[in-house]
Amino acid sequence: MFFQRLQQSTEASRQSLFGVPVIVDALQGRITREQYVAFLTEAYHHVKHTVPLLMACGSRLAEGNASQRASVAHYIKEEIGHEEWILKDIAACGGDPEAVRAGRPGGHHSCGQCDVRALRRHLPRFAGSRPCRAHRDSSGMSGHPYRVVLTGAAGGIGQELALALAQKSSAMLLVGRDADKLSALRQRLPAAREGLSIDVLPTDLTSYAGRESVANAARALRGGVNLLVNNAAVSDFHAFQTQSAPLVESMLATNLLSPILLCQKLLPLLLTQPAAQIVNLGSVFGDIGYPGFAVYCASKSGLRGFTQALRRELSDTPVRARYFAPRATQTGLNSPAVEAMNAELKTQSDDPAVVAQACMSFLAGTRSEQVVGWPEKLFVLINRLRSSITDDAIAKRLAVIKRHLPT
Repeated sequence: MFFQRLQQSTEASRQSLFGVPVIVDALQGRITREQYVAFLTEAYHHVKHTVPLLMACGSRLAEGNASQRASVAHYIKEEIGHEEWILKDIAACGGDPEAVRAGRPGGHHSCGQCDVRALRRHLPRFAGSRPCRAHRDSSGMSGHPYRVVLTGAAGGIGQELALALAQKSSAMLLVGRDADKLSALRQRLPAAREGLSIDVLPTDLTSYAGRESVANAARALRGGVNLLVNNAAVSDFHAFQTQSAPLVESMLATNLLSPILLCQKLLPLLLTQPAAQIVNLGSVFGDIGYPGFAVYCASKSGLRGFTQALRRELSDTPVRARYFAPRATQTGLNSPAVEAMNAELKTQSDDPAVVAQACMSFLAGTRSEQVVGWPEKLFVLINRLRSSITDDAIAKRLAVIKRHLPT
């Protein structure tokens, strides 16, 4: 009932937002880099005020409002530093982050249809829309070293995650299918942190024996496992009608069933810790269904739903289940056809090291879910509110997608 009332009361504002020229252009693929930097500039000047305003709000709360003070403090902890992320995106796009920092909102832009004022009228309404506090609780692990089980450690994102986690961990169990890559990765890690214990385990997580071997190795971790990162994944860009049944089964088994069963296997160990996390790596495609990736999208969407349900089921325990969704990333998962399609569509693609650093920030923060990158975050929001707009936007790209789509 509340959701229906919310939908009805915000209908006019939501429809107005979808009519803002910059939003329309973005969904139709007509956004230039200059327009994107202009959008990020306005986002920066909006977001940079969040923490000061929250601090001012907290200072005015009476002593008797302890629960409200705690909520404001929790929100401040989550929001600190977000404006710096936006400046990094501006730099990555070739903009001048220091000029933006020193500038003011609503400045002149030569980007034609970028109606900044129209866009800014709508940002506060959506910026204030947050999950309830119970679903955004902190991991409680601040200042404590990770004792991590990382799957998919031999892959592109997995290797960069291992390198980043090594700086913050006291014990690591690196799991993957490629024994040679795991061994090479282990050789790169010993100097990362004094006293770091590293074990590698080549195994197949889609088998019962493979998951059992991970559980046995996790039990042996010094201090006990307090972080499970489910990163292992496979993909297949192909027309669904003629897609190989074994490949369909492999994607669902690797991307969805295996992490679910591994969570179940390791949960008793995680529950013995004063604070622990399960972080499932999904994808923007877990929110936005995309042609050629029907089964991959299904697997990641299922993983997001599982993580959300598990988070709520474990909300009265020390274990937090969280979901981290990268956008397109430059890894071996991308076939030549995907690379060619992304190049023609001018799809932004992140370096795995960038994704790993974003994931480390996510681990240290309090968000239950995070989508990496703009404008992907915006597209996810629009798709959740009104998927027909996304349908129309993707339909305009379908001819290009099908030109590269293996059949």
